[in-house]
Amino acid sequence: MLVKFCRMVLQKKFKSAEKSIDKKKKDDGNNDAQQVPDCSMSSTVKAHDGEKLHVGQWVAVAYNEDFYVGQVTNILSNNGGVKIKFLTKKKDGFYKWPQLKDTDLVSTEYIFHSKPAVQKVGSAFVLNDENMVINLYDSYKKKYLTS
Repeated sequence: MLVKFCRMVLQKKFKSAEKSIDKKKKDDGNNDAQQVPDCSMSSTVKAHDGEKLHVGQWVAVAYNEDFYVGQVTNILSNNGGVKIKFLTKKKDGFYKWPQLKDTDLVSTEYIFHSKPAVQKVGSAFVLNDENMVINLYDSYKKKYLTS
């Protein structure tokens, strides 16, 4: 079975108790992502780096303003989308689950690293290969997200 998905220009949404707020304003302001006419076909659900994805897997996702680390919670085989529950980075460099759940449905093309070294330390998480993830994101952003 072939899975069809379209490349999406992603803009990370931040949730508050009252509403979702764009960290960066968009012209139309009514979509989580804007479609561009770059559709492709795939027979399996794989990340941009070519690795197969599975529920529970840690991933790094590229957005226009930064990358975010999260865990795959659902794979939608009918459109190639992946639902991800994201961690939030604290000022001390550790990551934690936010008080309000931060989930997003993303195209697999924006999962630029499918095996970040996330380690649980007490109630927080550490990204052991953070420098490598930053370098991968910078390269990905220059190639795919820069206009």
